[in-house]
Order: sequence, then C-alpha cells, then structure tokens
Amino acid sequence: MADLAPVAGLTGYSSRFGPHVSRVYLDVLDERMKAVKEALRDGFGVAPVRVVQSSYEPIHFDETGALCGGQPTLGMDVHPGLKVSRQRLQETADFLRDLLRRLECIAGKNRAGCPADLATGAGTGFTLVTDHIPEFARRGLCARDPKRALADSIAMRMPRRPANGDAFKPYSPAATLPYAHRWRLFRTPNDAFLAANTHREGTPLLDILQPAYAGLYSGAIHPTAEAHAIVADHVVRHVRTILGRQDAPQDVLESRAQ
Repeated sequence: MADLAPVAGLTGYSSRFGPHVSRVYLDVLDERMKAVKEALRDGFGVAPVRVVQSSYEPIHFDETGALCGGQPTLGMDVHPGLKVSRQRLQETADFLRDLLRRLECIAGKNRAGCPADLATGAGTGFTLVTDHIPEFARRGLCARDPKRALADSIAMRMPRRPANGDAFKPYSPAATLPYAHRWRLFRTPNDAFLAANTHREGTPLLDILQPAYAGLYSGAIHPTAEAHAIVADHVVRHVRTILGRQDAPQDVLESRAQ
C-alpha cells in the first residue's frame, strides 16, 4: 500500500516482491542448492548425508483448513492500512505449493512432475524434513482455537485506551504473554507490536507509521517459539537416525533452503 511504503524504507530500504519474480528464482533454485552442497562439502568437509534441511511450513490456513482472509484485519488492526487480501494470499499459496514440490525434487525424493534436467541430478543427498508440515495445516496466521474461536478473535484484537481515559479495551496490554501457548503458530503484526513495540529513534511517538513499523519489524509473520519447537522435534529425530545414537553433536548442520 502507498501509505505503508515508507515502512519499507524504515526496515532496511527493501520491499517484498510478488510471486512472478519469485518464480524466476524458483527456476534456478536447483543451481543454488547444488552450490550449497558443493560449498559445504569442499569448504567445510560436510558430507551431504550429514545435512538436515527443514522444509517450509504453511502460514496461510485458518483453523478449518481454509485460506486466511475471511476476516481481513484479524490480528492486524495495529494499523488501519494492514489487512489480508485473499487474492494475494492465494497467489502466495500457489507459489509455496510449487516451492515445496521443487524442494522435494531437488533433494531427490521420487515424485511425479519433477524436471528431468535439475542441476542436482539424482538429488542433493540432504535429508529434507517434511513430516512437520501437517502439524501446521490448521494453525496459520489467522487460526483460532476451534473450541474458543470467539475468545481467540477478541484476544487477537489490538487493545486501545479510549480518549476518555477509561481502561484499555478489549483487554489490557499488560496481560500479553509473548510466549504463551496459542492455536496459531505464527506471530501476527498485533503480536509483534505488543511484544516489542519497536520505535524508530528520532520519529515522533504519535507518528501514524509507528504502529505499522513496530508491527511489521518485530517478528510478525514468523513462527512462534512453539512452532520452532515443533520443527526442532521433527528435525532431531532425523538427526538421531543419521548419527545412530541419541546425542546429536554440533557438527550436524540443520539448514533451510535460501
């Protein structure tokens, strides 16, 4: 959005690009992963069979398994310009589907539709961990606890104090627990703002972009601590299998495809 464009400058003078650009990178991902494999082997002496690579988790599903966006501002009302567009989210979901498939092809998993001329040939030899993905299928950015959906909807709103000086509504920000268990496994902009309230030095406290800056710069759209733990639990099982013993030493590398 044009009114949020300055936030890109505040957060490092970079902005996101659309799926059409991402697909250009997707077409050369096999070459990049081949380079990673060679760098680990030749530069660090890490054999491909000792590399554990975790795949990406879906962020875009609600508690029913449907695409987020039914309530566009759920978890995002820290700034009036933030909302979820189902159309844009569907584009991203389509790209993620193709990315995950390509990662499996690059790793060497036998599946239909893999290009025949990938730079990684029969595969990188890395262990690509995908068995954690189903645990995220109904716990995306907008997901609420199915047993208390209304309460979760209220808890995902941004607390504000009325102009008359009454108490914060619908709850006090002092009650926010950044590491509490939640059904959703990703931080919303509201979560990020309440956890850190990052403020750019030299900018007026009441500047209209401050909430957007704080909400987008402080961990929003990233996995929660619980989500990281879920991924780690799955990864460590593969690590132990590779090592053939219970304790995993530090020289085993867990990497994400970049």
